[in-house]
This record gives sequence, C-alpha cells and structure tokens, in this order.
Amino acid sequence: MLLVEDNLINQELAVELLSEAGVAVTVADDGRSALDLLGSRAFDAVLMDIQMPVMDGYEATRAIRAQPRWQNLPVIAMTANTMSGDRDKALAAGMNDHIAKPLDVTVMFQTLARWVRRAAAQAAPPSGSGAQPVGGLPDLNQADQIHPNPAGQKRVAENVWAVLQKVLAARSAAAKSG
Repeated sequence: MLLVEDNLINQELAVELLSEAGVAVTVADDGRSALDLLGSRAFDAVLMDIQMPVMDGYEATRAIRAQPRWQNLPVIAMTANTMSGDRDKALAAGMNDHIAKPLDVTVMFQTLARWVRRAAAQAAPPSGSGAQPVGGLPDLNQADQIHPNPAGQKRVAENVWAVLQKVLAARSAAAKSG
C-alpha cells in the first residue's frame, strides 16, 4: 500500500492501523514522491491525501491516470476535505473513492477491501492458466472483525496513543534543540 500524506502524525497513525492489520505500507510525503515510488515498484492501492506541498493529491491522481499501466490501480482519497462537493472533486480527478478524516477505521478497511479486491480481480489471470492471482491485502472484507472484542480494540487504541506520544516527544525534543 502506498500512503501519500504530508502530515507526520497522520502518517504514523495510518501506518500503525494498516500494519496492525498486516498491510505493508510505504509512505510518500507528497504527490511527486508518490509518482517516483509508483515508477519504481508495484503497489496494490494508494491512499492519497489531497492538500500537500509540491504536488497535491488531485494533480498526482491525474498524473497516475494518464499512465495506462496505472489505470486499474485503486487511488482512494483520505482527506479532511469533507465539504459538499469534495467527494465529487476527488472522483473527477480520477480517484476511486473518498475516506474522510478523522478516520473511521472500519470504513477505511471496508473501502480498501472493496477497491483492492476489484483491482486484483481485473488483474487475475484466466482460470486454468496456472498463473497465480494478484495478492496484497489480507481479507479485509471482515474489517469489522479485525478486533471484534473490547480487548483488541483497547490494544489498537493503546498502540495509536503510543504513536502519538512518540511523535509529540520527538517534536518537543526538536523544538528544544533547534
């Protein structure tokens, strides 16, 4: 999974949540970096922030869609832009779907599962060919069951809190030293 996000806290939270579900994540700080990474390796999907420096999510997605090799790559907006029309603008730029921040974890995993499975099915070899289908994400159609009990939910919350504490400590140390 390619996460395109310029905010360090949002990066850490998304990486923690995705990693907890067994998803390998690579982070790009802006749209230009995302295009560079896409050119060097394959990803099952892109979670794309909208407002970023260098190249925003709309421009990056239009560049992705201009390349035939990335036509079926799921690009999902993950943004705080939730005003009326923001979803339509994301779809018009070529994104497949829109996830609002702050994140609803269940919605995020259900959206990813819907689009990654669809892309994998489009890329799957014909039956009987002996080739293996494209893989990537664990079975996220059961996203609401990743942590079906309160103890699992508590563990995720504690992990997210630990990430936040680490980020805030690093920022505090950087502010004191510089």
